[in-house]
Amino acid sequence: VVKDIQESTSLAISYMDSKGKFHWSDEIYRIIDRYPRPEDEDINILAPLVSYDDQIKMESIIYNSIDDELFHNDFLITTETGKEKYIRTTARKIFDDEGNFLRLSMSAQDISKQKEYEKQLVRNTEEKNVLVQEVHHRVKNNLQIIMSFINLEKKFHKGNYEKILDVTERRIGALALIHERTYKDENMNYMNVPVFLEDLDKQLYARSRKRGYKFVTSIDEDLTFSINTVTPLSLIINELTANYEKRIYDLEQLLDISRSLCSTLEISKLFDSITFTC
Repeated sequence: VVKDIQESTSLAISYMDSKGKFHWSDEIYRIIDRYPRPEDEDINILAPLVSYDDQIKMESIIYNSIDDELFHNDFLITTETGKEKYIRTTARKIFDDEGNFLRLSMSAQDISKQKEYEKQLVRNTEEKNVLVQEVHHRVKNNLQIIMSFINLEKKFHKGNYEKILDVTERRIGALALIHERTYKDENMNYMNVPVFLEDLDKQLYARSRKRGYKFVTSIDEDLTFSINTVTPLSLIINELTANYEKRIYDLEQLLDISRSLCSTLEISKLFDSITFTC
């Protein structure tokens, strides 16, 4: 039963007797990835697998401790096959009623999976902190963009507050959509352009004064851009669409708005369409 428990928990229970002989359990050999050897009863088989400083710590606990204090230590070992593992050890000297040393009880447990999990938690926490800072940075930048646009519109549309609000609403909508897509997607640094454009088209069409035209988009369905590219791209599409809509509104013509996108963009505006070509 004890052997089964040791194997299922990767916990090896061993001891050193009063004559200095080591008695190692089968599980310790599974942990250190090697078979028993005749000389193992005379040596601490863990010592050669740890760093020099940890060797000194081990030897001090085994040979220099004089009371029955329970020692806990985590060690990084490198097996003879070159595999690194973390082990959690305990050691305690047992004495009889007259104070004579009887044995040193020892345990060693493979905690490599636990250590990796702890490292992953630390990495996840660090990544989340970076992402939170990145979100705040993006919000700050987008607010600055909005302020710049408002100041620009105030110069071109003095006193026409309805026009300023209408244009600003479009731009805020485009930026808000980026934030919405960002928290919906797993990747906060890159965005699927076709999915984003489809949502942006719906938003622009909903705010349109004109009905009857449609957006015709030709894009690689796997095309992705970084958020730093999508942000100005969304504003450009917003501006070109607004300008084009104004023309078809003034001319009372219904022309489709077509776009094609590739990984390298050269943006041009034509009279009867908006194109994004390589």
